[in-house]
Amino acid sequence: MGNQNEDGKDLAASVARSVAINTATELVVGGLTWFVDKYRQNQQMGAAADVSNKGTVALNNGKYKEAEALYDRALSMCESAAGSDHPNTALLRYNLAALYRRLGRHQEALAFTERSLAVWTHVLGCNHSNTAVGLTLKAMLLYDQERYAEAEALLRQASSVLNRNLGADHLMTLCSSSNLGEVLRCLKRYNEAEVILSQVTASGERNLGNTNPYTAVFLTNLGNLLCCEGRHTEAESAFVRALAVFDAMKEPDHPEKASTLFWMAELRVRQRRLADAENLHRQALVIRGKALGSSHWKTADSMYAIAELLRTEGKHEESEPFHRCALEIREASWPPDHPKVLASLRRHADLLRATGRKAEARSLEAKASVWARPSDRA
Repeated sequence: MGNQNEDGKDLAASVARSVAINTATELVVGGLTWFVDKYRQNQQMGAAADVSNKGTVALNNGKYKEAEALYDRALSMCESAAGSDHPNTALLRYNLAALYRRLGRHQEALAFTERSLAVWTHVLGCNHSNTAVGLTLKAMLLYDQERYAEAEALLRQASSVLNRNLGADHLMTLCSSSNLGEVLRCLKRYNEAEVILSQVTASGERNLGNTNPYTAVFLTNLGNLLCCEGRHTEAESAFVRALAVFDAMKEPDHPEKASTLFWMAELRVRQRRLADAENLHRQALVIRGKALGSSHWKTADSMYAIAELLRTEGKHEESEPFHRCALEIREASWPPDHPKVLASLRRHADLLRATGRKAEARSLEAKASVWARPSDRA
C-alpha cells in the first residue's frame, strides 16, 4: 500500500510556502493529512517531508533498504520538531510500518501501526482518512497471518471511510479496495472479489497509467482471482499487462514483479505447463533473493513452490534442499501454527516418506499435528 504518491512530490514546497502561517492548517497528501503547525516547526517538518518523499520514490521503485534509511531519518527529524505523538510523526511512523511489512518484519510493523493508529484515532477521530489508512495496514498484517475474516472487517471499515472522504478513484481508496478483493478471493467469495478487483483495475489503468507499480499490483490481484475461477486466458492477459508495467518502469528486479511472476507460475501449474512454471518460479526466487533477502518469507514461498514442483515430478533429491530451506525460513518468520509453516512440515514429511525416511517423516507430521489450528486438522 502506498504512503505519499505523486501528489506528494510537492509536499515539501507546500510546507515551505506555509511557513508564514501561524495557525494550524492541513495539507492532504496522497490521502494522508500533513499538519502545518507553527513557524519554528514548519522548516523542520518541511525538511522531514522532503526526506520522506525521497523514501517513497525509493519504495515505489522497489529499493526497500534505501527507503528504510530515508524514512528513519525523516521520522527522527519529525519527532525532534513536533514530538512523538504529533499526527505528522504518526504518518512517518506509518511509512516505516508499511515498509517493515514488505520487509517481513511483522512485529515491528504491527507495533508502529498500532502507535500511529492510537495517535490518529485520538487526535483526528475514527472517520479520518489517516485512521482509515492505518486500519488498512493493520488488516494486511492480519491477512499475512491468514486471519482473513478479521482482515475483511477492518478493510470494509477503512474502504468506506476512504471512499467517502477521498472518492472511489483515489489511490488510497483503490489500494484498500484491492486489498479487500484479495481477502475475498482467499475466502473463496469470487463473485464479490471480481466486482471489486475489476473496478479497481480499470480505475488504476485509467488514472495511474501503465508506469505505476500500483497498476501492476491491481492487475496481479485480478489475474490471480481469474486464475482461481479457471479463466486462464483472461488471467494470463492480466499478468502480461502487469509485467509490461515493470518493463515500462525499467525496474527488472522490482519485488512486486516477483509476485506477478509467482502467480503467473501458479497459472502454469494449473495449465500443467510445469517446465514453464518452474522457470517462472526460479525467476521470482532470484528477484526476491536480491530485493528482499534470502531469509524473507516471500523468498521461502518461492522455494516452497519450486520444491513442490520438483517433488511432484519425483525429483526428490533436487526438491529436498528447497523444502528444508523454506521450512527453516517459515519457522523463523511465522508462529508455529501459521498455515505456511504447517504446509512446509507436511510436504517435507511427504518427501521424507517417499525417500524411505519414515521416522523423520513421522517427526515432522507429529509437529504439524501439535500446532495445527482446528480448521487445519485433517
